[in-house]
Amino acid sequence: MAESRTITLKSDLAELRTLAAQIEDFGRTCGLDRESVLKLNLVLEELTANIILHGYRGEGEHFIHIRLELMNQDLRVQIEDEAEPFDPLQQKMPDIDRPLEKRPIGGLGIFFVRQLIDELDYRRERGRNVLTMKQRIAPAVA
Repeated sequence: MAESRTITLKSDLAELRTLAAQIEDFGRTCGLDRESVLKLNLVLEELTANIILHGYRGEGEHFIHIRLELMNQDLRVQIEDEAEPFDPLQQKMPDIDRPLEKRPIGGLGIFFVRQLIDELDYRRERGRNVLTMKQRIAPAVA
């Protein structure tokens, strides 16, 4: 079974509702288990919100393109944006053993994404950030 979908979002946090609805629909169409849909939504919401808040900084209208592809039980997700260059793989991992009040703000979202996804790849191409993720998905139990 192969299924794909492209989602284009404006650089507006209100678009996160559209993203969640599209992920839910993609999950139903593909027969994904609930945990996989929730994990996908969490990861994409975190990454998309970061692009909107930090990459575009609320400056003008921009777009984020998300491509979901499921082939057998392998999910491939690609996010493209024209924001400032940002490679999440080069970000220092937060010291999660440090007391909360002594940790710098930020970095936990990328940490969680890296923990939840099997493979991450980043490249800058034609003035765009391109983040590709791969995840093995369990089939839904009927």
